Amino acid sequence: MEALPVDDETDGKGTEPTDEGTDNDGNGGEDAGGRGNWSGKLDFLLSCVSYAVGLGNIWRFPILCFENGGGAFLLPYVIMMLVVGMPVFFLEMAMGQFSSLGCLNVWKCTPIAKGLGYGMLMIAACIATYYNVIIAYTLFYLFASFTKELPWKTCDNSWNTPNCRVSKACKDCDTYTGNDTYLNSTYFNGTFDDDTFGLYDVYDDDFDNSSERNVSTTRPSEEYFNLRMLDVSDGIHELGEIKWELTLCLLLAWILVFLSLAKGIQSSGKVVYVTSTFPYLVLISLFIRGITLDGAIDGVIFYMNPNPTKLLLPKVWQDAAVQVFFSLGCSFGTLHTLSSYNKFHHNTLKDAVIVSWLDCLTSIFGGFVVFSVLGFMAQDAGTTVDKVVDSGPGLAFIAYPEAIARMPLAPLWSVLFFVMIFMLGIGSEFTLFEAVLTGLVDDLEKNIKNFRKYKTLLTLGLCIICFLLGLPMVTQGGVYIVTLLNTFVANVNLLIVSTTEIIVVAHCYGINRFLVDMKAMLGFKLNIYWKISWWIVSPIALLCVTIASIVLNTPLKYGDGTPYPDWAQAIGWLIAMSTLVPALVYPMYYIYGLQGTILERIRLSVKPTPDWGPALDKDRVVAGYAPLSGTDPQEYERMVEQANDAKDKETNI
Repeated sequence: MEALPVDDETDGKGTEPTDEGTDNDGNGGEDAGGRGNWSGKLDFLLSCVSYAVGLGNIWRFPILCFENGGGAFLLPYVIMMLVVGMPVFFLEMAMGQFSSLGCLNVWKCTPIAKGLGYGMLMIAACIATYYNVIIAYTLFYLFASFTKELPWKTCDNSWNTPNCRVSKACKDCDTYTGNDTYLNSTYFNGTFDDDTFGLYDVYDDDFDNSSERNVSTTRPSEEYFNLRMLDVSDGIHELGEIKWELTLCLLLAWILVFLSLAKGIQSSGKVVYVTSTFPYLVLISLFIRGITLDGAIDGVIFYMNPNPTKLLLPKVWQDAAVQVFFSLGCSFGTLHTLSSYNKFHHNTLKDAVIVSWLDCLTSIFGGFVVFSVLGFMAQDAGTTVDKVVDSGPGLAFIAYPEAIARMPLAPLWSVLFFVMIFMLGIGSEFTLFEAVLTGLVDDLEKNIKNFRKYKTLLTLGLCIICFLLGLPMVTQGGVYIVTLLNTFVANVNLLIVSTTEIIVVAHCYGINRFLVDMKAMLGFKLNIYWKISWWIVSPIALLCVTIASIVLNTPLKYGDGTPYPDWAQAIGWLIAMSTLVPALVYPMYYIYGLQGTILERIRLSVKPTPDWGPALDKDRVVAGYAPLSGTDPQEYERMVEQANDAKDKETNI
């Protein structure tokens, strides 16, 4: 049955719905269909924080900020948070909580669009597979930090090459004039050209033969990452052998995922109390330590120095929108999943606003943490901040670790840093994998009776499969596969999924119908901001960002600027486009199974299924939906009376 007819002129604020069995928060006390609920009041909020605040807040946003106008970049970032981020973030949370369903069955609201759910599930599964490889990198560095001297501090290790140099500023060279930097106490006159792999092009004044003057040198932290941990090959065409130490780290990562999710949200809901809060303690500690270092202020100024002219560039606004969107983790199916375990009357709007702005502020604060330390590193090396800056994994595993290695008590700070990176990564990994599990269990339970009791076995099986799929990524050429997947799995395809999602909800299901559902769930009417955002502003903004991402797309390149082979990039695009196939094929499959003319089938395919709506009959009555089959008629009449009494009280107020 569809929702009751829409009255768009309903009263502004109503009383919180009151149901028998409701707790002090206004939440229904029953378990929705045996799926389970969050056991604590903060479980959901902290799970969302643990998911949304991830590695991108630390290793992507700060670099984007200084590249796109410094402090001026905050203006487009905040605007895109209001235009794209919050509306999509809350929309997905609201859909999951209203129906108590994951990213597949939530599309009972518009069944023709269920293919979007399968696409989300595929994207989440792919990301969860390679994301754990990055967590394995973190574990490798974490274990290596338990030593008296960090192994990436010097160039006298077995894996170092003759080109390894420890850059150090000259403090006693007043008699020398020129543009010089000391490297291992040797004069070098030249310029640091920092590329993705941190290669420096320098030359020694002592060389008389001009053909020998050009020397390509590398940092010890770079050689540790490329030669010690990865033993990296020449390209994606050469995978080489499996690195057993990384394999063990990957195995440990998947064991931790299984143990945390084996009992569902009852176990993962407790783990997030650590994964969501501990990183903030470490960030604050690193900030206090970093800001007291010499050169830290230079780094902070470099980070926030505003350049308003950059705001005139379309790419700056596109970068802001994409960063907001991916940082919040929209359209992976995870937000539907997390909120589906909420009780019906939980105030998910408050949580959505808190998490959105906390994610934003964490990104900004993370920039201060990163650039204060990079400022110290630049001064210590006798160069400028822009010459030591790196982004992505290069920041987490090369630039920042090298800066830490220069600090007093370096092993302690290294342990804290990599524990923080691990917590940020594993929190997002838990949520991504739980989205896959919940989606599959919800869908399979329709055809396999009591399938939910086998969820632990399903969790174990999927962990084993994903571990095996990750083995090629811990080979000598595995980092190239990780880079390929990181570039293509969640790219333009994810923006297309999200744009389609918000159009389907606002224009197929109906914006007014959805607002009535929200009023029944939250107990008050949403303001005009949400209606305009979902109906017009967000779809247009997402469409513009999608087009800009396609137009501004550039080929994937190695660190030296050489493009990936055409066949590798073709595989990347095939993976990306494969996640859109369900959204194209499923509508044809669904319409084919209906009866009537083509127009009648299309009209039926966009109407909610009879069992769409809240999971519990008492909530369905409040929301204007017919109870599910098997409800006792007398019980139904009692629930209707309770709903009418609640409406009468609201009217009197």
